[in-house]
Amino acid sequence: MLPDYPAITSCGDCHIFFWIQDAKVKKTIPFGLGEISDEGILSIRKFFEKDVREKGDQLLEREKEKDSKPKEKKKEMALRVEGLTLKELNRAINKGLGNTKERELYLRKHLWWAVNDKENENKDAPIKKIKQNNFIGMEALLSQANPEDCIMKAEIKRQSGDFQEALKYLTDLPGEYHWVSEQIKQEISMKNTKVFELKPKE
Repeated sequence: MLPDYPAITSCGDCHIFFWIQDAKVKKTIPFGLGEISDEGILSIRKFFEKDVREKGDQLLEREKEKDSKPKEKKKEMALRVEGLTLKELNRAINKGLGNTKERELYLRKHLWWAVNDKENENKDAPIKKIKQNNFIGMEALLSQANPEDCIMKAEIKRQSGDFQEALKYLTDLPGEYHWVSEQIKQEISMKNTKVFELKPKE
């Protein structure tokens, strides 16, 4: 499976979050070229909060001052676009980066996956609180008319320990989803709230 290319990232210098599709392309690089000039390849022109815009303006002013000073021409390695960490995803949601239903669902799904990855090694209260709040926000975005949303709702309820409610979302699903729902039902019967690995349909 190909890696999931991030739809949202943060500036490596000022740590401002931005959606890739909102970024302004200033320069493109031929495939395989590992170095670029210090102008960079992305210019963040869309800011979502007043204080973020001000920080962006300050950053641009500093860059102008640097450009006005004599300096040796140098090249830097192009930075890889990195996905957000668990805490960054949570901050992005709290800052309102999920400004459409699709974007909020993207952030919440990736936050859910990030929490799942940490679940077995991190038992601290802040992570549990993030998980609970994310489940509340995510459920509001899911529709019972969509089978895939029903699967996610069932998993949210199972991981929350609400097993009877989880079962309700697994009834009347189309046949192609039965291999998933049967495995979730098995975990429910064991009252398992932990993350488990789905076995592919044979």
